[in-house]
Amino acid sequence: MQGIPLFVQGETPFCAIHSLAMASRYLGLRASPVDLAGSAGFENTGSAGGSDLVGLYRAVGEELGMRTSIVPSFDRDKVLRSLEAGLPVIVWRRVASEREKAHRQFATARGKDATLAPPALTPEELAKLPAKGERGLPSHASVVTGYSPATNSVIYAEPWGEDTRDRRMRVEEIEATAYAVVFFKL
Repeated sequence: MQGIPLFVQGETPFCAIHSLAMASRYLGLRASPVDLAGSAGFENTGSAGGSDLVGLYRAVGEELGMRTSIVPSFDRDKVLRSLEAGLPVIVWRRVASEREKAHRQFATARGKDATLAPPALTPEELAKLPAKGERGLPSHASVVTGYSPATNSVIYAEPWGEDTRDRRMRVEEIEATAYAVVFFKL
């Protein structure tokens, strides 16, 4: 999926807001991350606590003339159907610094050799992934823009800058860490 705009969240904890702004701009809504944050009552306190992100996501869907579906787990087939329909998917997932570092390193390597595929995670690496159901762990929102069946990996964009547009992650990792998956449907 080409053409997803990037909004950079900078030093704010607004990843869910910026991911929503990226997806909704692609779908035709001209709202800035600042406008969306204000609509959700989101304050830059280091947490999304006290804001109505789910309500905001649903309101954006209504504004787009779409239904918003938020499910608690990543279902590859549902994501593929959405992507095939030209609709990006937003994923909220638990994150760990070592996995984010591995994604950055892989993106750098792939920038030099576009044929590289994300390596499969070992059983030990899978066991160390942050539990999606464990509240209090760091979380992050990303926009899934594609899928590579040859490598069983998703292609996603981060709200951190142009160098985070085409990140790749194995499906088993996103399945293990995603706790909310947002679909917009016509």
